[in-house]
Amino acid sequence: MRFSLVWFVLVLTNGVQSSPPDPITSAYIQCSSQESNLLVQYNPDLDACPEDGKRCCPCDNETILFADKFGDEELQSTKWPSIYSGRIVQDPLNADNGVLGFSSCKWGGDTFSVPFSSNTEYYRVDFDYYMTSAARVEKSDSGWMGFSIELPGSHTWIVTGYQPYSHSFKVAGSTDGKWKHYSFLYRVQLPGYNWLKNPSHLRVMLEETGRSGSTCGHALFDNVVIREAKVCSKGVLFYDDFESGALSPQLWPKIKSGEVTDDSCGGGKILSFGGCQSGGDVYSATFSCSTGYYRVTFDYKQTVAADSPYNDGGFVGIANGLPGHHRWYFGSNPDFPGVQHNLVYTGDQWRRYSRIVQVTPSSFGGSTDVLRLIVEQFGNKNCGTVFFDNILVECVAFGCDCL
Repeated sequence: MRFSLVWFVLVLTNGVQSSPPDPITSAYIQCSSQESNLLVQYNPDLDACPEDGKRCCPCDNETILFADKFGDEELQSTKWPSIYSGRIVQDPLNADNGVLGFSSCKWGGDTFSVPFSSNTEYYRVDFDYYMTSAARVEKSDSGWMGFSIELPGSHTWIVTGYQPYSHSFKVAGSTDGKWKHYSFLYRVQLPGYNWLKNPSHLRVMLEETGRSGSTCGHALFDNVVIREAKVCSKGVLFYDDFESGALSPQLWPKIKSGEVTDDSCGGGKILSFGGCQSGGDVYSATFSCSTGYYRVTFDYKQTVAADSPYNDGGFVGIANGLPGHHRWYFGSNPDFPGVQHNLVYTGDQWRRYSRIVQVTPSSFGGSTDVLRLIVEQFGNKNCGTVFFDNILVECVAFGCDCL
């Protein structure tokens, strides 16, 4: 089944693929990172990105989704339709420049952008930030930035000065009379919002918060830019189109009921199951990736609708044993722990699924050096009605590594 690599996009297609796509190769430059939604960052005190740290910097190949330089006399309603106390104020270091400030403290968002949409949950966030030294004396916390669906509705804070928000980027309590530039990649996972079921329409929300008795008006933002982060493949780690006519023991060293059969609509060979299992049915050969990010792509067909979300559907996950520590990233039950992509009834149609997943040692018993793909049909009836084809696992990287 011939296809081109896509990110998080579902494509209906038919046919048979005879060889894996050519990997997109690129240099991988390690920057500081942590196991959280915050992916990479660079030193905000640097005036320019270091030559050996391109991965941490904005790239020309990343699409701008939202941007504002705040040069006008007033906030533009075409960019900021909901405003509480946000306003354009004079740049303390440049009288000819207007920047975003706030006249009062606010919780739950102060100034909200127009919504923007994207086919990814990975974004590059860039902005300039200034915090006056008086802020600490007057108990002002910091400027905050987040993503929201409504006003705010489901939302997440990605920039704060408040330590308990462990998943957010920390801005300085005072910038010591200088503007600081911040840039990082962020994976948006909004509480209570399933972007897999609904289009991704996000807003930027900004505010200045303060503790009891504080006087706000000290946090300033400028040059806010949100980009769709560039993602690229570092190489194919695993691939099987099943055209050999059998499950190869080199590719699938452990098999319960998995078998290769003919595709009833379109020709070619596909993966099917003789029974329903739990804990994995077929286990791939081992693979590993230094970045910790894997793109899993496959074609899926489910010919009988499940009688409940828990029964009769396909599941795809990653394990560090047989199965050992494992996690299901794709599944017919979207509420199952770990499932990030819902596999649905397709009738006689093939549907392509592709998603990048982060595999961290803390989620896999401390060991991610050797991983396997696990695939099964789960349920207690209608077994043999789930099919897979063109299963592909890639190692991926982000940003300017992809140039």
